[in-house]
Amino acid sequence: MTSRQMWFVAAMMAVVASVTVLSMQQAQGQAGEKLSVAVVDVQGVFQALKERGDIEGDITGMTEKIQQEEQKLAQELKALENDLTVLAPDSEPYRQTKEKLEMKAIYLQSWKGFQKRQLENEKTLRIEGLYNKVVAAVARIAEQKNLDLVLHKDDAENLRAANQQQLVALIQVRKVLFNKKSLDITEQVTQLMNNEYVNKK
Repeated sequence: MTSRQMWFVAAMMAVVASVTVLSMQQAQGQAGEKLSVAVVDVQGVFQALKERGDIEGDITGMTEKIQQEEQKLAQELKALENDLTVLAPDSEPYRQTKEKLEMKAIYLQSWKGFQKRQLENEKTLRIEGLYNKVVAAVARIAEQKNLDLVLHKDDAENLRAANQQQLVALIQVRKVLFNKKSLDITEQVTQLMNNEYVNKK
């Protein structure tokens, strides 16, 4: 696909997204009902949540603990390597020390891989849990305000990309091209979640 074709596809997708929302509004209007719509910047909510900061602190603490244990294991390996330098290569102590060194090295690599997977799983679970809380908070506010639809709003000011292909990808996933400020419930969602989190601590 050429650059011109990529831009055309991105533009058409943006138009289709806009037309879809307008069609929904027109359909509601024809049925004699008014469609009540709002938008929320999910990324903006994430960035402003107090719980997110605490989660990052927890992950940082876990990472530092893993790094400390890794350094300890590495020092043990180094000590065994030093022992080999003072032992006779054809002696039994040398053979035993070398065997310990090899087993310790294998254990370290396996341990590092396991800890990395555990840390990634923990990050994923925390983020997933926080996202579910955001969705629940959005639903509660939507019910309070009698909203029919809440759309995900992108941060238009941060539509920056390293290259044209990345920019086209960003344009393709844009869901809202314009909204009145009064339709944005991002701050309300953030305030609700932060207040509840602080009260639970």
